[in-house]
Amino acid sequence: MTSPNDNPVTHLLHEPGGLPPYVSPTLKQIPAGKRPKNFTVCAGCPMSLWFASPEDLKCYCRVMHLVIWEKDTQNEMTHCDGEALAQSERIQRMLNNE
Repeated sequence: MTSPNDNPVTHLLHEPGGLPPYVSPTLKQIPAGKRPKNFTVCAGCPMSLWFASPEDLKCYCRVMHLVIWEKDTQNEMTHCDGEALAQSERIQRMLNNE
């Protein structure tokens, strides 16, 4: 019988230095003052699609198919299964050298 620790995906999610965290390229490029002020799990989710204009910032979720975060309605998403699924898929692609 194998334990969860034998799973390479679980191992890479929890090992320091295993998989670098995902950060939205858009969030990295815009000035810090335009980024979400409070934590949202969407900022580190590979399934999030952030888009910015000079006046606005929004995040579209490719799992839930809706705009989940907007400058005027800053949902502070703390947990999401979509983020966990996306990270698992990201690790699987890495293990398969894709």
